[in-house]
Amino acid sequence: MQDLRIALTSMARPPETSQYALAPRLSTTITPRVEFDNESSDTFTIIDISARDRVGFLYQVTKALYDLNLDIASAKIVTEGSRVMDSFYVSDLLRRKVVEPERLGKIKELLLTVLKS
Repeated sequence: MQDLRIALTSMARPPETSQYALAPRLSTTITPRVEFDNESSDTFTIIDISARDRVGFLYQVTKALYDLNLDIASAKIVTEGSRVMDSFYVSDLLRRKVVEPERLGKIKELLLTVLKS
């Protein structure tokens, strides 16, 4: 409690503890998955992602989408234990759905690389 009080009332940063930095181990594996939905929305491509959660996960995924020149209009983030099931509503820089198979393949490839790292 004292560490929390110091952290909240000063500029000092409390030391990192390993219990927050490491995700709990699961006995089952979580295979990363990336799926696209261009039918449910008239204006956005929905990217559904399922993978094991870890520190920095959301940052890495959103950075990858940014690097792919995608605009995130909305995101639905769900975490159950160590599994994340996130949905990103995206469009290209011209505010259009992403429908080209080659571009969808590139997006999937990069996201799977990020999810497996």
